[in-house]
Amino acid sequence: MKKAGKTLEVALADSSGTIKALVYDDLLANFTEGDILLIRGFQKGKSASTIMLNRNTKAQICPQMTVPDQMIKEAELLLADRPPPDVTPIENIHDGNFVTIHGTITHDEVPRQIDGASGQTQTVRNISVQDTSGTVQVALWNKSSHSPVKTGDSVKISHLTAKHNTYLQALALSTTSRTSIEPDVKQEQVNIVTVEDNPDGFSVVSEINGDLVTLHMSKLVAIHIWKTAENQHILKLLESKKTYHFQLRGTCITDIVKDDNSDTSAQTSKRKSKSNKQSTE
Repeated sequence: MKKAGKTLEVALADSSGTIKALVYDDLLANFTEGDILLIRGFQKGKSASTIMLNRNTKAQICPQMTVPDQMIKEAELLLADRPPPDVTPIENIHDGNFVTIHGTITHDEVPRQIDGASGQTQTVRNISVQDTSGTVQVALWNKSSHSPVKTGDSVKISHLTAKHNTYLQALALSTTSRTSIEPDVKQEQVNIVTVEDNPDGFSVVSEINGDLVTLHMSKLVAIHIWKTAENQHILKLLESKKTYHFQLRGTCITDIVKDDNSDTSAQTSKRKSKSNKQSTE
């Protein structure tokens, strides 16, 4: 719990996750940290990660329930206002640490569903990450399990908790609600197979080193590259060349790599248009 002016900030946790609550009117004055509560009549906060408890809220002690240690640690972090920790070499991570790691994904399992202590289903996906000092298993929980990263990607993963895993008989890491997973930016030669537009941008089915991969280019990136917001024009520009050197972050195209011997089709088109205009004159 943490006082913030006339309100009280409280972190709540169950087996499915954590949330911050802003408490008014001394609603929780008779309760202490660690109490198990049943709360009714709360309001949604300004963000999805906050709720508000006021005079219309009812709170009462309820039967004992089990809250995983990971969720308790996450709840503590909600009130800590701590920035992402610095990158820690894997060999220097110890039980109970709160860390960021940077390495290459060497193993990636299929996401699976498990039943939480409260009966709610959670999704977990286990990956292995290796840096120059060692390898560690990372459990990607719920929203983190849907990250598009894959084996071979170099990534930075923040806000991880470390705990000794009795099954693995080794230290393992778990994501929290504040975890971010950022693939490193890399350059790849891409052979375009097909291009389709969608509400979020463009899906570019490509061949990279003999493998078919679906890349995504956002509309903002496309506008930045070709200086046009017309979907059909962008589609024609993407399809005008079979080979591109893209700058990628995971499977997202962030830019086109230019060199002295190549140029974007938009620039080439502009030069031709200017040349034709001069010839007409």
